[in-house]
Amino acid sequence: MSIVASANDEISDQELISVTGIVTSNELISDHADNLKCMRHAELQSNDQLVLNDLKSEKIKKASKKRRCYCCQLCFLLLKFTGILCYIFCCPPIPEMVVRKLAFHPLKRGKTYVLSGKDIHGNFILINNAKKALKFTSLKFEMQNLIDGSSILMEGIETSIIKTRRGSHLPILMISSNLSNDESKHLVVLFSQPNSSDLGCYFHPRGLNFRDISKLLKTIVYAYDYSGYGISTGSPSEKNIYADIEAAYKHISESQGPNVRIALLGYSIGTVPTIYMASKHPPNLCGIVLIAPLASGLRLYTKVNRTCCMDRFLSYDRAPNVNVPVLICHGCMDNIIPKNHSEILMKRFPRAVPPFYVDEANHLTIFSKQSLSVFFRIRYFLFNETDQL
Repeated sequence: MSIVASANDEISDQELISVTGIVTSNELISDHADNLKCMRHAELQSNDQLVLNDLKSEKIKKASKKRRCYCCQLCFLLLKFTGILCYIFCCPPIPEMVVRKLAFHPLKRGKTYVLSGKDIHGNFILINNAKKALKFTSLKFEMQNLIDGSSILMEGIETSIIKTRRGSHLPILMISSNLSNDESKHLVVLFSQPNSSDLGCYFHPRGLNFRDISKLLKTIVYAYDYSGYGISTGSPSEKNIYADIEAAYKHISESQGPNVRIALLGYSIGTVPTIYMASKHPPNLCGIVLIAPLASGLRLYTKVNRTCCMDRFLSYDRAPNVNVPVLICHGCMDNIIPKNHSEILMKRFPRAVPPFYVDEANHLTIFSKQSLSVFFRIRYFLFNETDQL
């Protein structure tokens, strides 16, 4: 019994071993699967981490590039601004040169017009220099770079060359209108233009041109280029524009005779030589018209009660010396020369007539086809409010 029992015990042990062996094998398989899962999970986590790291690195690179670009742009702007300041104020640091760089912006010579003249052989030659034009006869005004082949009638326009007391040679035009009447027979207008245009800018058919101005005002209109503008010789400066208008005024007096009545019309910076000329009390002056005038150069940037020694274009100081009627026109939306400049000057002119303010006009549209009421007001002023001889 005991043998049987031991045999049974052995079988039981084998069975137990066998069973234990099966269990152990299952456990190994299970552990291996778990290990594989852990490895896959770890691998996925690692891949995710790599992707995140790549994304972070890309973001960092982009951010650094943006910072570099921003820094480069900022440095470029600072250098550009510094260069502009150095160019304006340091090369050379002379007030007259600083004013020239800030205030005058002439177009490239010959961009909008040239002259044609007849040489000694009878051939017409194109001329882009006013001094050289003195050698030719039958001078004609020739437009350049017209859009879409458009053209403008140039009949009734006389071209002359004048010389200033400072040695510049300028073209001056006389534009006559067929609508001029007996009342305007002895009345002419001398126009002084802004700082970034020349005579050619007022002959394009799509915009306001000198022929339109002559028709609207029903008078003969004279116009000239400043020194350094158009085909004029010399360089633009404050002193030169005063000499320029003196030469133009003298030319009108000599060509029109002693009975002519001369009215001055200035637009923007053109109001500066206009007021200067009027303050000199020239003969035959009957009145002046100011379109968007400035009180002085410094007053464009800050409010001052007294004129500074560094100030330029001193219309504020010259205004009390003007002894003829003055009409001021200004756009209320002007953000280049604010309307308060006209309000300041109004108080300074002894014989100023009521001003003409246009609510929706700005610095450009105040003297354009968009503001025809301005020309009607000017015409009324010329024929009803100016002085007689």
